[in-house]
Amino acid sequence: MTAAGSCSWREFADAIFAGARLRNGPFADTDPINTTDYPTPARRPPHAVLDSARLRAAHGASLPDWRDGLDACLDEIAAGGWRVAPTDAQ
Repeated sequence: MTAAGSCSWREFADAIFAGARLRNGPFADTDPINTTDYPTPARRPPHAVLDSARLRAAHGASLPDWRDGLDACLDEIAAGGWRVAPTDAQ
């Protein structure tokens, strides 16, 4: 079962940073890349989306849009105070 809606990994990252920025948290700009520019050992399909349509049709079960879940998560993180883990560059 997955939340409603879909997005690319970049769209997800952009939504995270935009939401964090709105909550006075850490943010960054992202640059798009093609899958071919980020080689991994596993071959990736060009467009793979999790889909709960069969579960919804069979049982009427559904989750809200992923953006709603992201907003709730960011609200919880912001309420606890933004703690950013150090990176190798720091």
